[in-house]
Amino acid sequence: MFLAAATVILTVAVSCAQTPVPDGTSNPVACKAGTFVGKVENGVTKFFGIRFAEDPMDYMFEAPVPYIYPEGIHQVTEFANVCPQSDGYHLADVCGEDFLSLNIWTIDNRMKKKPVMVFVHGGGWRVGSNREALYDGSVFVKEHPEVMYVTIAYRLGMLGACDLDMFPDGDQYKQSKALCVLDLVCGLQWLKDNIASFGGDPDNITIMGQSAGGNLVSTLCVSPYARGLFRNAIPLSGSFRMCARAEDLTGDNNAAVALAKKYNCKTVAELKQIPKDVIIKECIDGEIAARLHKPIIDGDIIPDVPFDEMLKDFKGNLIMSSTLDDGRIFIDPKEILEMMPGNSHEEQVRNLRLFLSDIIETAKSVTTEEDRRTINNYLSYLREILGFCDWASIIEFTNDEVFYVPAVKTATEAVRYNCGNVYNVLWESPRFGTPELRAAHSIDLPFLIGTIKNEGQVEEVTRGEDVDTTGWFALSDRIRDMLVNFMKTGIPTEDKTVFRQFDQKQGWTTVVRSADEIFTMPMPKPERVKLMWPHERSFLLDAGLGADIRQHGTGN
Repeated sequence: MFLAAATVILTVAVSCAQTPVPDGTSNPVACKAGTFVGKVENGVTKFFGIRFAEDPMDYMFEAPVPYIYPEGIHQVTEFANVCPQSDGYHLADVCGEDFLSLNIWTIDNRMKKKPVMVFVHGGGWRVGSNREALYDGSVFVKEHPEVMYVTIAYRLGMLGACDLDMFPDGDQYKQSKALCVLDLVCGLQWLKDNIASFGGDPDNITIMGQSAGGNLVSTLCVSPYARGLFRNAIPLSGSFRMCARAEDLTGDNNAAVALAKKYNCKTVAELKQIPKDVIIKECIDGEIAARLHKPIIDGDIIPDVPFDEMLKDFKGNLIMSSTLDDGRIFIDPKEILEMMPGNSHEEQVRNLRLFLSDIIETAKSVTTEEDRRTINNYLSYLREILGFCDWASIIEFTNDEVFYVPAVKTATEAVRYNCGNVYNVLWESPRFGTPELRAAHSIDLPFLIGTIKNEGQVEEVTRGEDVDTTGWFALSDRIRDMLVNFMKTGIPTEDKTVFRQFDQKQGWTTVVRSADEIFTMPMPKPERVKLMWPHERSFLLDAGLGADIRQHGTGN
């Protein structure tokens, strides 16, 4: 009996550790959606450009329609188009139709029920895609062949979130306020229905997103439409609080209103008659590209609930994460100072200080009296510890108000409602090459995904600066080991000196400094959390901080 059992175990082990599939065409995969053939490169099997929804340009302002593949075998070896977006980004030449797709990376080792990581890209809800080199999953699955990795697309800008209530037929398009969320729900449903045929476990899906993607992952935790589609969630530098409210939006901020004026459209139906190629052009260099559209709380797709009730129905494991200097990449003092008008350095500094005052006043104008008190109390605190209130204060304010405090608040509410295992992470290092940016927004991504090991990524992170990168690969290895363990078990590590569950008393937080310095400690910056706690809105996002800085600085 023992010998027979050992033989079975040995057979399974040999099967799972088989010789890698040679490079070339992958084995065909037959699933509910159809039969797919991908490609194998350097031992990694890739299925790229799998469409999960019909062309959204044919269903503008409407919920995604699941795509039905015709009969036959489908080659899925190339990335799909990306959602039309501003040509200020680097993807304008691959924008087009049929962009609601997903990409799968796996190792063909006959293992079944692999935990699945689904990554949701960022880009301020305006730019970005699921095909960028930073999000490549090759290292992730090659070094952990027991898991799978997926990137997923969603609609951006006006196409992904737009309030149409001001149009006479707007009530027919209520879901337009959060189509980007419904796109992700549609993609996750596709994975739920089909990923088992690729070797994945449909009941063990982890969703991870960064920045706008972090906001969307948090929103999926809240939305009843996404219930049961994933087990674990990891929002990086993004939270539910980034969502907008319809009453905050004006015609000047609404691309649909601007388009209606430009093309003399009186109804949404007339807007939908604008040719697709015209809409795509407007997304790239026209009215749509120029405006910020983020998910809008509609009371249906995104429940209209107080912040402290948002997770009451979520039952899953959660890691909230932010970086120590999240805000610096948006308001790099050196960059913005150079954009300020003025004939001398002194004049530019003077104009910058005036502009900072304007930003604070704008933030105050969109808040309640209680929130204005919060801003004033927080700035008074910064004056005490910094000795002044200018650029350094704005950076700290942005770090805490937009990223760090919402992460802590989300973790706190998740614990209060017994959602599952809850953790909070603060990345303090490594640092970007540019000294002013330090541990800025998105520094964690190449380490978590493993792309820091890909050619050119170290240079991308260091930005040509002379930076000591010793231990960077080791940090990536260690943090990914814990990430994969979280995918499998809901626990990053049993070592509580490294990861300890967040609680309401101590607020245990894991601090990441280097491969040798990953440790847990009581919640950092508790005084700032306390000062910022009363409000539920993002002052600076509601005030349009990033867009306004660039508009002011360029003289537009």
